[in-house]
Amino acid sequence: MPARPILSPTVHYQSTSERVTYTADFANCLQADESIDDVAGLDAFGTTLGVSCSSGSILLGAPQILDTDTIIDGAEVFAGKAVQFSVRAPAAAEGAYEIKVTVATDYQNTRQLVCPLQVQN
Repeated sequence: MPARPILSPTVHYQSTSERVTYTADFANCLQADESIDDVAGLDAFGTTLGVSCSSGSILLGAPQILDTDTIIDGAEVFAGKAVQFSVRAPAAAEGAYEIKVTVATDYQNTRQLVCPLQVQN
């Protein structure tokens, strides 16, 4: 069964030529005791896990499962409930994009968060 995409309520903004680390928080998508188990490879149904973008011109760093509780933008983000990844937008990459973060959980679920990205000069 393919992942049901969940749209992030936050549009992320960055300038061209910046490299920014983002956190995709899945806490509201997971059961209380469910955790992200994998962010690479394939799930049991053949769905590709990881981070992808609607454009090949946006460069994405390897995703990492958050392994410690932390505060990001004033909100607590819990270990095992979020994925961090970096984004670099080349100078000619102005525009709107969708970054999809697809993960497998220890409940054998596949979840996908769609993060809007606006790149401006």
